[in-house]
Amino acid sequence: MDPGPHGSPDRSNPITEEHTMANNHGNTPAAWTGVSVAMVGFVVGAVGLMLDPISLPVFYVGLALAVGSFFLFLVMAKMGLHEEKH
Repeated sequence: MDPGPHGSPDRSNPITEEHTMANNHGNTPAAWTGVSVAMVGFVVGAVGLMLDPISLPVFYVGLALAVGSFFLFLVMAKMGLHEEKH
């Protein structure tokens, strides 16, 4: 690069280089489903803790949903729903 008027490199014509994220970057049905089910689980668990008196069965249902979302993601990924399709 040629130095500009103040001795710094001229940035008016930068070399463009394609910056790519990870191949999927979470834009797959498996990722969206896993995250959505986990979010529902966290909300259900939080509601269970906010009830007066605290409802542990509701909390445990939320916990099961949150943990189960990981296994749901793994199953969907094995089914091929976590692959890039371009």
